[in-house]
Amino acid sequence: MSQLIMERVIQSLQALRLSVAAESLEQRLRESDERELSPLQFLDALLSDEAAARQEKGLQVRMRLARFPVFKTLDSFNFDAQPSLDRRLLNELRTLAFIERAQNVVLLGPPGVGKTHLATGLDVAALQAGHRAYFVSAQELLGLVPVFVTVKSDSD
Repeated sequence: MSQLIMERVIQSLQALRLSVAAESLEQRLRESDERELSPLQFLDALLSDEAAARQEKGLQVRMRLARFPVFKTLDSFNFDAQPSLDRRLLNELRTLAFIERAQNVVLLGPPGVGKTHLATGLDVAALQAGHRAYFVSAQELLGLVPVFVTVKSDSD
């Protein structure tokens, strides 16, 4: 393939904001020749590189915006330390069906039982599924909610 055409294709990919595809073009062309891929298989591999990179970048942005106090996953939760935890309920939450049903999840309990770990783990699972999440502790939430106090005088 002529160098002029290669440069034009790379410029076009960059103009279309397909920078990962532009970077992997030469490698994918070599692989295509070595493995005797069809043009459609080559294009699929090239676009898969771009799609995977965009998906990963989106996940990283959503993770940063979620503002986790610590990074935890549901897989790293120690169920043995909390035998009273309903594993069936947690497995149901893990499916993220509550998001589709527009339901809230509130985790209550004394300090040190794993509420933050579970909340963060659910948020991470939601982010990996393409949803957006924002972590807020109960303390922060209460600080955000305005409190209205009505004072009534004895003369009223």
